[in-house]
Amino acid sequence: AVAVGVVVVYHLNHAWLPGGFAGVDMFFVISGYVVGGSLQQSIALHTGEYLSVFFARRMKRLTPVLLLVLICTAVSLESQQQNVLAPSIMPARYGLLGWSNNYYAFQ
Repeated sequence: AVAVGVVVVYHLNHAWLPGGFAGVDMFFVISGYVVGGSLQQSIALHTGEYLSVFFARRMKRLTPVLLLVLICTAVSLESQQQNVLAPSIMPARYGLLGWSNNYYAFQ
């Protein structure tokens, strides 16, 4: 939470927290520690078994927040201007699958 907060404050106003990209580094260090600890605890599992459990837990934790952010963003954009989301529907569908760059590459 601290790492994300540092990045958010940096993006709000660069002068408030110069060097806010340190939050990104903090995030990666903490993530590496968490994933490393998870690997160490499940050393008895086979690789495929571990990966399926790891990604299932990750999806269970991240999907509700992803949906909340998408809904809040859509409501915010629609409340500001009519039909602002219409041109973004197809790229958004590809974005949910991680393929938005491919969508734009073939435009």
